[in-house]
Amino acid sequence: MTAAITINSRFQSNIDCLRGLACFMLVLYHVIGSTPEYGLKIENGFLRELNDIFIYVRMPLFGLLAGFVYGLRPVSANYHNFVTKKARRLLLPMLSVGTLFAITQWLVPGSNSEENLFLIHILPVGHYWFIESLFLIFLFVALIEKLFFSISNNAKPYWIILLVIMTSIYILGVNIKYFSIEGAFYLLPFFLIGSLFSRFRIDFSLLIKITLICFCSLIVSHLFLSEFAEMLERANRVFISLLVCILLYVFNFKSKTFSAIGRFSYSIFLFHVFFTAATRIVSHKLGIENTSLIIFTSLFTGILGPIIIEFVFNKNKYSDFIFFGNKLSSN
Repeated sequence: MTAAITINSRFQSNIDCLRGLACFMLVLYHVIGSTPEYGLKIENGFLRELNDIFIYVRMPLFGLLAGFVYGLRPVSANYHNFVTKKARRLLLPMLSVGTLFAITQWLVPGSNSEENLFLIHILPVGHYWFIESLFLIFLFVALIEKLFFSISNNAKPYWIILLVIMTSIYILGVNIKYFSIEGAFYLLPFFLIGSLFSRFRIDFSLLIKITLICFCSLIVSHLFLSEFAEMLERANRVFISLLVCILLYVFNFKSKTFSAIGRFSYSIFLFHVFFTAATRIVSHKLGIENTSLIIFTSLFTGILGPIIIEFVFNKNKYSDFIFFGNKLSSN
């Protein structure tokens, strides 16, 4: 029991550090580009492979951390207040910043725009799909908790069963892109395991069991899903990501730099794309073609810019409310 408490409390104290790590990977992802057609248009080599490998860490880690934080303070009896607060904190910034991003991409040459302005947020906009998916997950998990599960240690087996069911459904495939429903099914296993880690006592023996189950499931997937390429890809994504997240949970990853970045994770998530795209476009206009220099400056502006934005917008209660979803004070 002591070991379990130590693991959970150690991870809780490291949340900002892991948020910072996830933010760094996300900013780098948009600097390099999701595919060779985007960002710096890098087709192959170390940076392309690194960016592709980080797919197993970026959003899954954000999802696990969201679940961990939720597990610390799960929904209480007032479901309506919970949903209202999550809508304000998630949907309002998604609608304001996400819409501004879509319009900016549509207007600015060289910004890799493919958004349909008539369907924005019905079809997710860029990486803001995560926010839309996370809101759906909060709705689902809080409703399941309210209707079926009690907030007690006795509920742990039921959460594990739910984790297995949701993981299986994702692997089988949910091809509903509207309102980022597909993304919600992708993130849900990581959210659930994060919630398990924070609200229940997790000892090393259980972690080993979960790790072995993920590893064995990965092997079984390759044995039986080899003829189903899409299902195999989804199995690879979910099981490898779960293994990586568990490793980050067990090994006490620490960095003062990432911890400092992590304290501004929401503003970086929301606004970094404006600064990375602007830096790339300006660099090319100035004739700067050094890839390493562009990556460094884009990472710098993509992290520092949103932090400045947060400080500026927080000074005004209306901008703080509209762009960050913070409660509108009466002062």
